[in-house]
Amino acid sequence: MARNNTRRTLRLFLMLTCVGIAVSGCADKVTFSDGVASSPYHEIFERELSGPLSEFQKEILADGVVTDSEVTEAQGRFKSCFEDLGYSVGIDPNDGSYTWSGKVGDDQAVVEAAYDECKEKFVSAVGPMYYDMKKNPKNEVFEDLIVECLKRNGYIDPGFATKMTGETIITLLTDENSACFQNPMES
Repeated sequence: MARNNTRRTLRLFLMLTCVGIAVSGCADKVTFSDGVASSPYHEIFERELSGPLSEFQKEILADGVVTDSEVTEAQGRFKSCFEDLGYSVGIDPNDGSYTWSGKVGDDQAVVEAAYDECKEKFVSAVGPMYYDMKKNPKNEVFEDLIVECLKRNGYIDPGFATKMTGETIITLLTDENSACFQNPMES
């Protein structure tokens, strides 16, 4: 039972971006002072920290920064957690997406519950925040960046002006233009 979560991860990413839940670590350092950050992501850090996160993730997010070493540690803990339960997982270093599998005959619902449990402990906020901030350091509207990339690369008409939401923009996704959806600022 192998499962590639790339499309699922992309849909989740777009949905989270639509509601403003994105962030993380390659952009300028975020400095909290009296609960206020000095980066485009300060509100998202504050929202994540006030939500139901594990203590491990709250410790990472507390300073308003997700470093390379912190995301590596979080992913390592996630991987160990899942593998200790008898399953395997691969982590794409470019976008943090996961490919995981159980053993033949495993109940998929049990495997998914184990995956979700480990993810919630270690990477549910830290991972997306890290990769989102790395890909979009100014916290621009991700759908707008995708549309601009599609225009720039000739996949849609330059006059295309419709505001797209995460749910509707996914209809434009093809194998040929997927780079615009994964990293629109570099494609």
